[in-house]
Amino acid sequence: MARRGNLVFLTALAVLLVASFMRLGVWQLERARWKAEWLAQWQAAEQAPAHLIEAKDLVDERGDEAPVLRHVSVRGEWSERPLVLLDNRIRDGRVGYEVYRVLRSADLPVSLLVDLGWQAWDDRRDLPTVESLLAASEIDADSELSGMLSPWPGQGLAVGDAGSMDAEGRLLLSRLDHDVIGDAWLTDSRQGLLAVAVLKLDPELPVGFARDREVLPNTLPPERHRGYAVQWFALALAVALIYGVLLWKSKRNRDRQRKMLA
Repeated sequence: MARRGNLVFLTALAVLLVASFMRLGVWQLERARWKAEWLAQWQAAEQAPAHLIEAKDLVDERGDEAPVLRHVSVRGEWSERPLVLLDNRIRDGRVGYEVYRVLRSADLPVSLLVDLGWQAWDDRRDLPTVESLLAASEIDADSELSGMLSPWPGQGLAVGDAGSMDAEGRLLLSRLDHDVIGDAWLTDSRQGLLAVAVLKLDPELPVGFARDREVLPNTLPPERHRGYAVQWFALALAVALIYGVLLWKSKRNRDRQRKMLA
């Protein structure tokens, strides 16, 4: 009776492990497929000429506030606050932060968050001065900015506060939280709304900080997801084989005992 109970337990455990590993493998393949499609869409949009942004660029085909990828140009002026710093961004093996500012444009009913590029932390992790951030992002009144307009990035599992703004208007964040940035920016209702979109400036523009054309920074490329999928599937196969061997040995031992008792 005890032996039968052990067999039931091992069978349930093996089924659970195999099912879990297979599900994780399928999830990794889904992530790889999504990122491959995203890369293809990004490359196609980037190769298209930038067109002057319109309100319709900020919604998808269903009318949701989640734009598809588009190469756009925009004119506007910076909002003084906040100066957004997204922490723990890695570039060439160095840890730094990405700088964002809110751009108000007469061509849009909402304002845009603009990615100005990456800057490395110094050895003491001192916040950059407000003057340096303003100087690096200075634009002429008639200048035109161009870049890739994309949906607001996902936040994953949000744990704890994203960050807070200091007295000088610098907002240091652990994640790009739309609500936190919106609250820091909306000092009165006349300023309108913050779009659920981010404009990543073209690298060649002489404004901001270090930028490149990397589409998926600080995240895994599709090839890595496929590699992890293979590992999960291999673990599922290993569990199934181990269970099969244990089942075969158990059956062989029972057969031996029956022969001895016969």
